[in-house]
Amino acid sequence: MEKKLLLEQFNKDFAAMQRGMMMQFDKLPLPVYVLRVEADASGLPQDFIFVYANSACASFLGIDGKNYLLGMSFSDIWGDNGAKWLNIYTKTALEGLTKNIEDYNENLKKYLSVDCYQPMYGYCGCFMRDVTQRRDMERQLYEEKERYRVAMESSIDLLFEYDIRLQVMHSWSNIASENSQEKTRRSYIPDYLSVVIKENLVDPSDREAWLGLLRGERSEEALEIRMRRYIDEQIDNKWYLVQATTVYEQGLPVRVVGTMRDIDAWKRMQQEKQLVESLNYEINHVLGDIYYAVVHFDLDAGTYHFVELTGQKCVDYPYNGTCEEFLAYTRDVVPREDWHKFRQRFNLREMRRVLTKTGDKLEMELRRKNGGVYKWISLMVSYLPDYSGSKKQQAVLVARFIDDERRREMEQQQELKAALVAAHTANEAKSAFLSQMSHDIRTPMNAIIGMTTIARQNIENKVKTLDCLNKIGSSSAHLLELINSILSMSKIESGKVILTDDELSLPQLLEDVLNIIRPMAGKKMQNLRLELEELKHAEVLTDSTHLKQILLNVLGNAVKYTPEGGEIVLGLQELSAVIPQRSQYVFTVSDNGPGLSEELLPKIFDMFERGEDSRTSKIEGTGLGLAICKNLTNLMAGTIEAANRPEAANRPEGGAKFTLTLPLRWLGDDAVKPLPAVKPAGRSDFSGHRVLIVEDNDLNMEIALEFLQSLGLVCEGAENGRRAVEMFNASAPGHYEMILMDVRMPVMNGYEATREIRRLAREDARQIPIVAMTADAFSSDIKMALNAGMNEHLSKPVSIERLQEVLGQWL
Repeated sequence: MEKKLLLEQFNKDFAAMQRGMMMQFDKLPLPVYVLRVEADASGLPQDFIFVYANSACASFLGIDGKNYLLGMSFSDIWGDNGAKWLNIYTKTALEGLTKNIEDYNENLKKYLSVDCYQPMYGYCGCFMRDVTQRRDMERQLYEEKERYRVAMESSIDLLFEYDIRLQVMHSWSNIASENSQEKTRRSYIPDYLSVVIKENLVDPSDREAWLGLLRGERSEEALEIRMRRYIDEQIDNKWYLVQATTVYEQGLPVRVVGTMRDIDAWKRMQQEKQLVESLNYEINHVLGDIYYAVVHFDLDAGTYHFVELTGQKCVDYPYNGTCEEFLAYTRDVVPREDWHKFRQRFNLREMRRVLTKTGDKLEMELRRKNGGVYKWISLMVSYLPDYSGSKKQQAVLVARFIDDERRREMEQQQELKAALVAAHTANEAKSAFLSQMSHDIRTPMNAIIGMTTIARQNIENKVKTLDCLNKIGSSSAHLLELINSILSMSKIESGKVILTDDELSLPQLLEDVLNIIRPMAGKKMQNLRLELEELKHAEVLTDSTHLKQILLNVLGNAVKYTPEGGEIVLGLQELSAVIPQRSQYVFTVSDNGPGLSEELLPKIFDMFERGEDSRTSKIEGTGLGLAICKNLTNLMAGTIEAANRPEAANRPEGGAKFTLTLPLRWLGDDAVKPLPAVKPAGRSDFSGHRVLIVEDNDLNMEIALEFLQSLGLVCEGAENGRRAVEMFNASAPGHYEMILMDVRMPVMNGYEATREIRRLAREDARQIPIVAMTADAFSSDIKMALNAGMNEHLSKPVSIERLQEVLGQWL
């Protein structure tokens, strides 16, 4: 009775459950069904019976009507492959486990996914979905992934993902291990942008492109970069091909995902290929610049073809043909006489005969028409080895224009001829110079030696001896003038003359010059006067030494060539100049002497040129004075001219006139200064004065002592500069009133001795006059003496008149 009541209650409950399921699931499009466990005789589950199925389930299983399923077993529907499903259903119905099963059904030919739950004990409720399409897509996706994986593993070296916001780089790379198997290595680099710069991970020239890609600025763009990678503690610095894409969220780039492939070997191969191509191009271009044509000859076949060169100029031949045609084409562009020689040398038979081994060649130079003009070309045909093993006889011809070379050779030949003529002329001039010097030097030397002999023979005859000594003095003076002129000319021509800017008064300079010349003019009773026009600027800057030398030379000639009682005029005039603060100063020297011959005038300033007039042939001269004047004037940017003075009623004898024009810079608008008074004649008595003579040459010391003692001076001598310093330092202040100092001496020279004396700690060391008495007579030597601290300069040989002048100035 109790069992029956329980069964009735269960039926009521199941009926209520079934009604509830029907209300909930009948309208669902999703297949839903409920199974009840069916036990065997032993009470073990052996099958399941459909107790509910909605319309969607019946339709999915291909059954007409849902009620048809009720009472059917699961095995009737699923067949023999339902064991897996039955196991899941049993666990759900009896144990209350919620399960999901997904499997392929052979009967339905579909993938099914079933979610199982327990509505009540012994029952299993199921929700079924057709996942065939999803599983097919997953399978396809899996296959694609596998294909992608295989492709990527075989073609890329690294996968990377860069987080733009966090600046973090993730990468995965396949690295070969020691057992030759590949393993995947993952890396994580925070603050990646800073690391790139700090560690110099990317070549500087590629860095900006790489950073732009990581910022999302170069999406979908392939990039070739040089990158450093650290693999197993080794630096891998190679070329990589980067392909990346940018991931966006809400329109902003957030990640960059990409791959890297090692293209280093390919890149280097490309670079080497480009280098070779570039080198070949450059070589080809150079050959094209050197040779206007390169021709290959197949001597076995008797054919030719032009080798194409970059910049090749030869376009008037067909680029291939027979050797006979090549000769025929050449005939149109080569002169007839050259073509016959060309045909004899470069015909096919001759080339086959001569060009048989490496080193054999044929050469020729001929003229070729180019742009309507014949130009010289050089041809060379050389044997060309055949490295293919066919033993083919072949040759290559190269042709280049040598017209410029020919012209340069002709110019060089002309230059060599001109140089030869110049050298011959120079040798002749040298010979003429030596001959002239030999004559001019031997003439006064003959007089000196001859008069010395005569004086010795008449030593008792005082009048005769004095006459000989006077003539020896005159000849010695002439010889000294000659030597000084030669040295001056040599220094000018060698470019060693240095011009200085000295502040001077032109009227004073002219008076100094006249004072020097007056004794010479006085001996011939000549009237020497100065014509000085009003000068607006009397104070100027110029080289006073060389200006004085020019004026003295010209005035000296005027005195020599003007007869006794004649007139010599030195004039000066100031003219305006274009250059500011400068004027043109015109110095003139005119006389009423015999004048200049028409033959002499054009060459008056050449070396060794002197008039051959009988009236002047006996006058001594070097023939160098006016040449020196001309060269010095040129150095001072001036001009000097010579002319004959026109005859006048008050001066019928004519005469010569020399005009020196110099552009000089003046110091200011000075009033015309009166001429300084003429200096009185030099003193001849210096008794009571003491001088120190510093001279290393005994003979020169003897001459100096004789001269000075004859003027009443007390003299002491020192043989070198060191001894002079010691004697002066040991003397009482004021003991010596002047020092006459040679320059070139052993132990210590005159410049060093002067500086030592000036540095001594005594008052008279800075005040005592020190006069250079040396054979160094150039203006640069005078300047060096003054810079060393000397007060005056005397050139050897020293005349007693000049010595008196210096003594009178400083004592």
